[in-house]
Amino acid sequence: MFHYKKWLEKNYSWIVLNFPAFFTLMALIYKPNLWEFLTPYTVYAALSLLVLVLSLNPLQAFFPPSVFIKKINKHRRQIGVAVFNYAVIHFFCFFIKRQYSVSETLYYFLHPAILPAAIALLIFGILALTSNNYFVKKMGFIQWKKLHKTVYV
Repeated sequence: MFHYKKWLEKNYSWIVLNFPAFFTLMALIYKPNLWEFLTPYTVYAALSLLVLVLSLNPLQAFFPPSVFIKKINKHRRQIGVAVFNYAVIHFFCFFIKRQYSVSETLYYFLHPAILPAAIALLIFGILALTSNNYFVKKMGFIQWKKLHKTVYV
């Protein structure tokens, strides 16, 4: 028997972080001309969550007794995956802006202002793909941790 309450308790942070992303993506699919409105919000969400997840360790070192920071720190993986989800939606906005042209999108990826974002999206993709227990076991914790520290570069 499936226990909804237990499942919700386990996954509430993932749901809260990705629920807006899901509806943003659905709005973009239903009405692609919303890309202009949604582009800044998706990047703000991705950057805000990235700053949050990267600042958790320094904040915990600075404020060791803080229960609030410890509780947020338990959800680092979910926050990191949400960063990737919002970055992908931002990429879709960019793709729609380029009239769904793969060649034009790839051409703009080589622009000096866009290239760092393209590299960041690639890094976020690798981190999101490996942000599960399967890869922690398969790679070993030390290798997995080293891979996940690449986001600091």
